[in-house]
Amino acid sequence: MSLLDTNMERVSSVRGLVGSRANQVLVTRDAVEQSKFDSTKLKSFIEDTDFVEAASELAMLQSAYQATLKSSAAIIQPSLLDFI
Repeated sequence: MSLLDTNMERVSSVRGLVGSRANQVLVTRDAVEQSKFDSTKLKSFIEDTDFVEAASELAMLQSAYQATLKSSAAIIQPSLLDFI
């Protein structure tokens, strides 16, 4: 094999490595951009939250949950006949 062929193989090999690294950089860049977008979106959601309204909604949902538990317990009361 001639020196030219050997060097051409090396160039080809290095080009493959450079292409692979370039793809890794692009994938990483896209992941960082997506992460920045997600962070901005989450920050906006947190900052735009009306905490009084959120606390009121939480209290309402907790009351509804407790009422559901009580009514379910009343409906599904096991009797002595269930165990016989």
